[in-house]
Amino acid sequence: TTITAAASSSSLGVQHAVSTVSRKLKLDAVVDQSDSAEVEAMSSIDFRKFCAKARAQDEDMDPQSDEEPTAGQVQGLKAKIEADVAPYADFALLRPHGGRLSKALKFEAMVFDPAEATWAKRELVGPSNFAEWTRSWKVYRYILRGLDACTDNRLSRYFEKLKALDIKYSHMHG
Repeated sequence: TTITAAASSSSLGVQHAVSTVSRKLKLDAVVDQSDSAEVEAMSSIDFRKFCAKARAQDEDMDPQSDEEPTAGQVQGLKAKIEADVAPYADFALLRPHGGRLSKALKFEAMVFDPAEATWAKRELVGPSNFAEWTRSWKVYRYILRGLDACTDNRLSRYFEKLKALDIKYSHMHG
């Protein structure tokens, strides 16, 4: 956190100190465990503007509690879009309620080790099933729509394709 002070003068010649707080946000803590970049945190004013815009896009309906993002999540994806990179989000981190209820998701899976030609139990990060993935997807979708990064139609088509894959291959993950 960096705190700076600036002086300004009024018409009466009186000096007033104005403090501004500059906070950094680590992307590996909010949207992508593999991205060590730091960006300026989103101000509360900008977050309120984002929320108002997103609300207006949803016919003035408030977001459902399981799709409401945090300012950090919004700023993390906004920074990726502004850097002109794919707005990848790690669904082990991009969780409803900003992951306040839990740390990064982890689950155990059997993974084939070709060098040993055996199956081994490994701890992996990410949602353990499609229902948990969908919870993260709702937050992701809400943010991308609010940032005008993608149309609702494209997001819906992507979701439906993944849902069809889950149905087709659900027998493989018990």
